[in-house]
Amino acid sequence: MDKEQRKKLREKRTRNYFIEAACKIIEEKGLENLSVRKVADLAGYHFSTLYSYFHDINDVKLHAALKFFDDIYKYIQRQIKGQTFDNQLEKYIYIRKTVAYWSLEHADAYQLINFENLGKDLEKIYKNFFKTQASELELSTFKQSIQELNLPEHRITLLHDLILSLYYTYFRTYINQRIQLDREEFINSYLDNIRELFKIFSGK
Repeated sequence: MDKEQRKKLREKRTRNYFIEAACKIIEEKGLENLSVRKVADLAGYHFSTLYSYFHDINDVKLHAALKFFDDIYKYIQRQIKGQTFDNQLEKYIYIRKTVAYWSLEHADAYQLINFENLGKDLEKIYKNFFKTQASELELSTFKQSIQELNLPEHRITLLHDLILSLYYTYFRTYINQRIQLDREEFINSYLDNIRELFKIFSGK
């Protein structure tokens, strides 16, 4: 390994220290407690060093979000491994169930991924990443599950958007304790609504 390679390895390692510190703060103390100084302190560096690797706190949030998104993908993969499904719809519903469980266990991380304003330039990078991994797995399974419905493309997009928007509403209502359901009841209610939406769009 030459000098330049060692330098890049050190930079990557240091960057990861900051990202891991940010994720730890978000998970343990909440998104509202994230700051440049706190991330740098936990990573073991002066706060000015952080700016050698990230533009600002939004840049740190972006990389933390990508790390969490990768965590979701790996979690889904672990959960569906060895599972058998009667059809693609049940597989899709199982994936939505898995994401729901993860979101409730990692509420601040989920809010960062889906609701935090990361700035326009950073949003472009984030959306490109979002089209891969967990999102692509979820979307491809969704499309396979609706093949029998013979829906036009705009109806497919509408159904998918409704399912995601429905969960965003469910999630925020549950987190804000405005719904009197335990976790299992909450998730099952959401999954029942997915099934109802499929019935409505299929005309059944």
